[in-house]
Amino acid sequence: MTYDAVRSRFRSPINMRRSRRILGAALIAMAAVAASGILIRAGIGPFVAWPSHISVNSPLALENLFWAPVFGLLVFGSGRIASDRRSASDQGGYPSLLRMSVIALGIGMAFASNLLDPFLSDDYVLISRATVSFADFLASLRQPGGDGAFRPLGTLYFSVVHMFVGYEALMWHLFSLSIHLINSVLVFIIARRLWRDNFSATVAAMLFGLHGTRPEVVAWTAGAFDLLACACVLISVLVSLKGDSICPPTWKCRVTLFFIVSAGVLFKESAYATPVILSGILFPVQSARKLRVILMIASGACISLFLYRWQLFGGPGGYIDSTTGRPQILSVESLQAVKALISRVWVIMLIPNNWDAGTSLLTVIALALLTAGLLAVVVLAGSDSHRLTLTRVGLIGATSCAVLPAIHLALIGASGLGSRVLYVPSIPFALLIGSLFRGTGRHGIAVAILTILGSLGVLEHNLAAWHRVAMKAQDLCFTAAREPNIAQHIVKPPGIEDGVFFFKNGFNECVCLVRDGHLRR
Repeated sequence: MTYDAVRSRFRSPINMRRSRRILGAALIAMAAVAASGILIRAGIGPFVAWPSHISVNSPLALENLFWAPVFGLLVFGSGRIASDRRSASDQGGYPSLLRMSVIALGIGMAFASNLLDPFLSDDYVLISRATVSFADFLASLRQPGGDGAFRPLGTLYFSVVHMFVGYEALMWHLFSLSIHLINSVLVFIIARRLWRDNFSATVAAMLFGLHGTRPEVVAWTAGAFDLLACACVLISVLVSLKGDSICPPTWKCRVTLFFIVSAGVLFKESAYATPVILSGILFPVQSARKLRVILMIASGACISLFLYRWQLFGGPGGYIDSTTGRPQILSVESLQAVKALISRVWVIMLIPNNWDAGTSLLTVIALALLTAGLLAVVVLAGSDSHRLTLTRVGLIGATSCAVLPAIHLALIGASGLGSRVLYVPSIPFALLIGSLFRGTGRHGIAVAILTILGSLGVLEHNLAAWHRVAMKAQDLCFTAAREPNIAQHIVKPPGIEDGVFFFKNGFNECVCLVRDGHLRR
């Protein structure tokens, strides 16, 4: 048989489809084995894999083994023919107020038990320093922050909220939860406008709202910076989707977009990822010419503020590396960055479980539901549609690259601590998972229930850890404030406990607030 004959045989549509099915079956088997390992690790702890006698200690290693075949299925497909046509019942119309209310209510109920939690760690620092003064706000626009951050609008938010609610933890938590609910609804509206599909848009919004990394931005008051920056990113996407074309060529639209992007950056540095988010979401559905206009405006805002930031700090600013004395972002090694972008971001996104907080039977069940739902939707979604493939590639790239502004913080550990940096990148991630449900057919509802229930279970496990640590930290603070003899022996309380910030910062501020009568049980 000649070379040309062999090549034509393997390139025939039938053989290519058969090869894709074989590859898909192998990837599904690999993912299923990795998921089983994750459940065993959650149920009994570290174990020895039989018959290889390999010790399995780190859950992150198993999560990597799960992510690798899932990525392969996303890119190459399982051999199943997919369709990007929406169901007839979801065509046309606008998002209903009832549907958005149900989304907000469902997500809000998941966080209800943590609304009465006390402050924790950095919360005490931020709230004790919150003062309302227009002169101070103007000064904050011209001065770099002492911690390497430049977030004047975020500081203004804390000052304004403090003016109305003082030191009432419940009200601070309600403000944070309200912003998170608004963000979740915005994800629904964006997905609905992109796909004209209520079902997949609802799944995207629910997964965004119930993701296991949310305690750090919702239950922790200090995470409000990320909530507000993300709101601006979402609004910028929505503005870009206005009408039948991206940003009509009017000065009002362009100025509005410029200021929204700028506001996001002034809330927190994570909003520097706005151009990346816009590219990943919009490039599959818009022409290059229209998309170029949006990216020029968004990039112009980010570049202008970055240059201003550089002038204030004499460099990029940010947290300082204690070993080198330089900003941490300048000390990141290339291999660490690649590992974070390709692997770590995704394993935390897919399985956002706080392993340092222990596990229970309910945790194992939640992880089983989550991994089963994720694997099922990836398999059922298929990948034969060129448009669907473009959508996935754009959203995968945006999810990874959106963490670049915080790349020095992206190597998140098994506890998930520090996952607030993934709040903005979770926009394209939620849209990615939601988009997969457009091709699931009649099985989509069952798979969606599995995935959402699994996400809810992992979230509740993580929220329980934040509740326990917050209560314990409050007890220590009140004891130190009311028993001077005990306070003298507390030189430095633990910074982290059960994978949650304990008193990494804020202990002295907490004691002072209790002694001054601002905080009560």
